[in-house]
Amino acid sequence: MADLAPTAAAAVEDAVRDAAGSASPTATVPIGGWHGDLAPWNLARRGDEVWLWDWEHAGDGRPLGLDLLHYQLVVSLYVRRTDPATALRELVVGAPGLLRPLGIDEHAARAVTVAYLAERWLRAAELARHGASWDETVHPAIPDVLSSLTSKP
Repeated sequence: MADLAPTAAAAVEDAVRDAAGSASPTATVPIGGWHGDLAPWNLARRGDEVWLWDWEHAGDGRPLGLDLLHYQLVVSLYVRRTDPATALRELVVGAPGLLRPLGIDEHAARAVTVAYLAERWLRAAELARHGASWDETVHPAIPDVLSSLTSKP
C-alpha cells in the first residue's frame, strides 16, 4: 500500500514491526476464528438465539480478540459518535482489560491491538486501491495512533 499512502503505510509497517519485536518471547495469544465485522447491525436476538450475519471478512487462524476490538471501536465511532482519534485512543487504553478474559496479557494485548488496527487500515486501503471510497471517519487516524504505540522516542 506504500504507493497509495506512503507515510501512512510506513507508520503501519513500523508499528507492526515494533509490536512483533517488543513482544515477550513467552507471551502467547490464543488463535481462533473471527467474524471480521462484528457490529451491532450484524447481530440480532430471537429468544435465546443470537443471529450473526455478514461473514465476508471471516477467517480462521487469527488472534482471539479481534472481534472484541472491532465491536468496541465501531460502537464508539458509529453508535456513540466519538471522534476517531478519541475512539482509537480509548480502544488502545481499554484493550488490555477487554482482552484479559480471553487469556491475553497486557503485553500480548498490545500486539493484538496493533494487529487489529493494521488489519483495519490495510483492508480499507485495499478497497480504496480498487476504487471504493476511503472511510474518512477513522482510517486516516489509524497510522497516527499506531505511531504513538511504537517504542521509538
